[in-house]
This record gives sequence, structure tokens and C-alpha cells, in this order.
Amino acid sequence: MNADIGGDHALFGLLSDCDEVMQDLKRSQMGMPHEVRWAVSLGGGSAEDAELYYFERIGSYSRVVISAFTARDMNSILEVLGEEDRVMVYWGFSYGTMLGVTFTAMFPDLPIASSLTGVSNAVSFTMDIYKHNWIGTEGKNNAWHGCLTACAEAGPDGCALAHPQSTAKEIEGRINALADKLIRSLLPVPFTGLKSGIVAASDITAAIFSSIYQPTIWPKLAKRSQWPRKEMARHWLT
Repeated sequence: MNADIGGDHALFGLLSDCDEVMQDLKRSQMGMPHEVRWAVSLGGGSAEDAELYYFERIGSYSRVVISAFTARDMNSILEVLGEEDRVMVYWGFSYGTMLGVTFTAMFPDLPIASSLTGVSNAVSFTMDIYKHNWIGTEGKNNAWHGCLTACAEAGPDGCALAHPQSTAKEIEGRINALADKLIRSLLPVPFTGLKSGIVAASDITAAIFSSIYQPTIWPKLAKRSQWPRKEMARHWLT
């Protein structure tokens, strides 16, 4: 969230540990894979144990971590600064889009100029967050197959995963085989000069999921997936 309240003050919303914990909780509830290193609050054990761990960690404050409370806080900040009568310039992206919609709905009489850069369904976000999140994945398979097709058409000169006679289906089969192999056996990576760790199947899934948002980084994803060359494993840690 970013807001310029039109006077001498600018407000910036920063990431918090609460945000990370809540995201991990939702990923667990939706059955999505955990990225091995990014999830800071993995509970370990079964999915039920992990979910219990999340609820214990976030404690009572989870009941007030909602958009309406945040919108009221924004309004309170304006009042404390004596800026409630001035135009607030609001720029909302990602979740900030929903927060901006909530704020304007709750305080329709306040002067606000807003730019909401996200595309979101306010009804499903409010009434059924599970459905809302899955709606956002409806085009993922098409995008992923577009990535595979582009790789096959580019050939080995344009895509690190392609062979001279590769097809999209053949490339996908090799990536799936890699993920299956990592389910059975995690791959340890020695110290690289920056970090060490393990590579798991969830690394593959999470990388694909995030990469298909940006076609410009598809070549990097292909390069990282050039296995079974073990030396390429270190690229999943950087």
C-alpha cells in the first residue's frame, strides 16, 4: 500500500511477518506446495499440524487483520495528521487494490484520488477467499503450455531445454520427471559461496507458477531446469 495524502506526509505500507504467516496458512489450506526456503513459518509434520502452528503463531491478532480495520487505521492517520480535509492520493497494487476499494466504500465522503492497478473480484475476495484465489489460476495452464510451445519453437539456440526435435509435450514430460524424482529424493546443494540448502519438487512447482507471470524470464526458468546436470542445481538457490 502506498498513499500520498496530499500534504507534507507520505505513507508507505511495508511487508510484515504477519503477512508472510497468513500467506503460508492460505497456501496450506489450498493444498499449494511450500517453497522450501521462502516459507518462514513452516510448522513441519502433517498439514493439520502446520495449520495449527499457524493459528497458534498469529494468535488473537488474526481477528483484526482485515481490510476494514486497515481502512479505519488509514482514516485515523489522516485525522491525527490533520489532513482529513485534503485530497488523499492513493496508489494501490496487488492487495492494495482491494484495500483501496474498501476504503472508498467505507468513507465515500472523503476526498480521495486513487489509482488501483490490480484486477480483482471484490465480491469473491470478501465472501469466499478460497474461490477467489482459485479464480486467479484459471489461465495458468494456458500460460504454461504457451511457455512450453515457445521453447519448442525456439529450438536449442533459443531455449536451453529444447532439443532439435523437441515438442512442448516432450519438454513438459522431462520437467515432470524431474519433479517426480525430487519427490522421491531431495537434492542437497553444497555451499555456493552465498548459501547452501536442498532442492525439492516444490522448488520446481513454485518457480513455474511465478515465472509464467513474466514471459521475459522464461529463458531463465529453462536454463535452471537443465538437469540432470547436477551443477545446475545451485541456480535454484540464488
